[in-house]
Amino acid sequence: MLKIYDTNHNAIGHIVKYKDLKVASDVTTGDQTLSFTYMARHHEICEEYYIETQDAEYVVKEKSVSTDGFLSFVCLLYTSPSPRDRG
Repeated sequence: MLKIYDTNHNAIGHIVKYKDLKVASDVTTGDQTLSFTYMARHHEICEEYYIETQDAEYVVKEKSVSTDGFLSFVCLLYTSPSPRDRG
């Protein structure tokens, strides 16, 4: 199960119908991505929403329609700003 939050980090629900969930790391940049296909058509997931797995939190960066008509997402690992970055 994945938890979903809006752009203000307010919890808005859970994602239970998904497939092809994959976590990958880019060796050159160190970026970690999460990708999955959402198997429901009734809930809007927008770019910059947050997706929480059991291990980490990600920000939705790409949204596309898969060949079977469902939405596919690519998310980037979320790293919260450090206190010195906040000013």
